[in-house]
Order: sequence, then structure tokens, then C-alpha cells
Amino acid sequence: MSVSFAMYNQPALLPLWQAWWQAVVPYLKHEGIENTPDQLCWPEDYISHWLQPQLLLSQICSLPLIGHLQGQVQYVASPKFSTELQSGSVYCSLLMVSEDSDVQNLSDLRDARVAINSVDSQSGCGILNHSFMQTGLGLESMVSGYAESGAHVQSLSWLQQGKVDLAAIDCISYHFIAKHQPHLLIGLRSLGNTDYTQGHAWVTSVVTSTQTISQLQQGLSKAMAAPELAALQRELGLTGMEVVSDSVLKPTARMQKTTQSAGYDVSMMPKLNIS
Repeated sequence: MSVSFAMYNQPALLPLWQAWWQAVVPYLKHEGIENTPDQLCWPEDYISHWLQPQLLLSQICSLPLIGHLQGQVQYVASPKFSTELQSGSVYCSLLMVSEDSDVQNLSDLRDARVAINSVDSQSGCGILNHSFMQTGLGLESMVSGYAESGAHVQSLSWLQQGKVDLAAIDCISYHFIAKHQPHLLIGLRSLGNTDYTQGHAWVTSVVTSTQTISQLQQGLSKAMAAPELAALQRELGLTGMEVVSDSVLKPTARMQKTTQSAGYDVSMMPKLNIS
């Protein structure tokens, strides 16, 4: 079996996630999950990783969960975080621009080069499309093209270098970047926040039994309430977990459908070649 944490994995956080997972493992074994790996894996290709039948637990953004990976992974739970701009299993994104930009609001943008971390990222693309729609202006007037950076930290780097004009960075990533990599925010500012949306989820393989999913939920819940994990969880911003119903994800699906139907999809604009 394999376990990974694809989100919020800046270098300073990797040993914290590893230590937290090793502290969680005994609770899962107590619930009856055998052969639980002690070590996390950090795959380069997360799509392939999520589709593996041996996947025990990983993190996934809400957009692919209700999109192209629907029916190919199973929901386990939603981790709850607490940062300056959010609390619980929801989050928002900050609309980041250069400090030198004349833009004060998203509606001020004209012919902007936009960085997205991934086309299937809710925080970097899906909620950004929704924000563009909220301006009531045509996307073609605001955006000249987009580039896919692969990670929020790379999007920020491109902003600093003047290679792009706008990027949406989820507030939990922003919290950890400000804490551990503040140099990535020098020369940048936020236009404001997007609407709130459902954050990422913990998922397991499509072939994982319902019994094992229940054991995962019970073990994770008990571990996150354990006093010995409190200090680690504070460092990771974790405050707990919750098991949400399918209806909680429906607004994300509706948002995606509405924005795309209205013609607001950055990934349909010309793709920029940025290196």
C-alpha cells in the first residue's frame, strides 16, 4: 500500500508530514488496517499514483474529485485547517500581482498573462475562472494567455520575474509560503480574495473496501484528537477532519459548469511558452 500528501508539501513541511504520518500509523493499525506503510511517498506523477489499486491514502483537489477522477478514487474525509484567511475544510485564493502593477481590482486587468498551477486545480484555476466571471467583463479583454506552472510556488516566481501578471494562490499555501519561504512574496501583493470553496480531500483507491474506508476514518479521527499529535498538527495547520456528504461538493461542480458554460475558462485562451 502507498500513502502520499500531494498538497502543502514545501520542503520545510516534508519532515513534519512524515513525522505526523508515523504518529498516525498506530491508530490505523489499532483499527485493523494491516501493512500500513511507515514512509510517505512523493510521486512525480500524481495522476498515475491516485489511480493505483494499492493507494491507501492521498490528498486530492476538489476539482478533479468531481471531474475527471470521479468514480476512479473514493472519498475518505476532508482535513480541516486553520490559517489567517480560513478555518475548516473550505478555503479561498489570493489574487496575486506585482507590487508595481497598476491594477487595483480584477476588473482592471487588460491583456494579462495568467499563471495557473494546473488546469485541474480549484484554487489556481477553477475559482479564478469564477472570479473572472464575477467581473462581468469578457475574458478575452482581461486575459491574453495563460501558462501552467505546475505549482503555486512557481507561479509566484514567474510573477516576481515579470513573466506573468496574475496568479491565484490558495490561502493555505500562502500561509505556509509566508512562514517558510517569505522570499517568494517579495515584490508581490494581493488584489483581494476569491470566494470560498471546498478544499482538498483525502482519498483512497477505487478498490479499497468500505470496511477499510471506515477504519481509515476512525483511525484518522482518533489520531487527530490525540494530545501527542497536537504540536505537530499546529505546525501543519491541522485542526481536525470531517466526513462530508456528496452534496458539499455539488457547489464546486455547479461553479465549474456555470463558469465554463459562460465562456470563462482560462485554459481555453492561448497557451504561453514560459521557461
